[in-house]
Amino acid sequence: MSTLIIPLLLTSVLHSVHASVTVGGGDQTSEYYAKKTLDILQDKKNPYATELDFDLDSDACVEGWKATIGDFSSADSEQNGAYAAHFHAYEGSVAFNEYCTVSGTLWLENQNSAGIHDWIWSASVGERCVLNHIWSVGYPYEDPLTPGSYLHRLTITNKELTEPLDFIGLQYRIDMTKFDDLKTISFTGPSNNFQLVAGASWTIDIPTLGEYYGGHIYFKYSIERGAGNVVLRGWADHPVNPQPPTVGGIVSFVDKLGLLAPYIGLASTIAIAAVSIVAYVKLVKHRKEKQ
Repeated sequence: MSTLIIPLLLTSVLHSVHASVTVGGGDQTSEYYAKKTLDILQDKKNPYATELDFDLDSDACVEGWKATIGDFSSADSEQNGAYAAHFHAYEGSVAFNEYCTVSGTLWLENQNSAGIHDWIWSASVGERCVLNHIWSVGYPYEDPLTPGSYLHRLTITNKELTEPLDFIGLQYRIDMTKFDDLKTISFTGPSNNFQLVAGASWTIDIPTLGEYYGGHIYFKYSIERGAGNVVLRGWADHPVNPQPPTVGGIVSFVDKLGLLAPYIGLASTIAIAAVSIVAYVKLVKHRKEKQ
């Protein structure tokens, strides 16, 4: 009897774990950052997954990174090149067909973009759970058709080599309020559904009155794998910041001919004087010969 009870008890303990672990590093002070919260379907490991490896990456240099990973008690992280941070969560229990919540932030050098790359359940097996894609929001620029209005270009790119991505219910919200819990935000705008083939991008220009510096552009979306099979629910925060000043001083074009003009004038004067002297000497010599 006891040989049956012990495994059942161990299984119930593993599946009752709902703790989370937070890990990060680098410089987390930059005003340029992008934040994501993701609910990821664990549909690869039955009865449960115990490890999760993933990268948060960007089009800009990553200065700092942090992630809170649900249903895991241990994790570590490190910078993965100049444009990504790698996370490894272990000692966890994510049940089959349940969602694991990951909230991640990247602090960036200047640009406002963040993506997900190589998300794998149980690294030793290498079963990917999310397909690679990246979001970016450009600096605001003036709408040429509407004075006083500015546009913020959102671009989503499928980073896969062969597989398409089906986006469902993408909505955005602009707000001056900073929400710490992205899942509590209410979205009421139009909903966008679209498919991105491998390597393709989708863009939309989001209008604001003025540049909207200090505000936030929030997004909500889902990704399906087959009709009705939601494998990812995502929320994103992209703060609106001015473009940083150009490093390295002011660029100016050099007038090379203008720089040489004084020397050209001096050389011309010397040449004219030399010719005059030679002519004068010849004239004097000619007169003496006549005398």
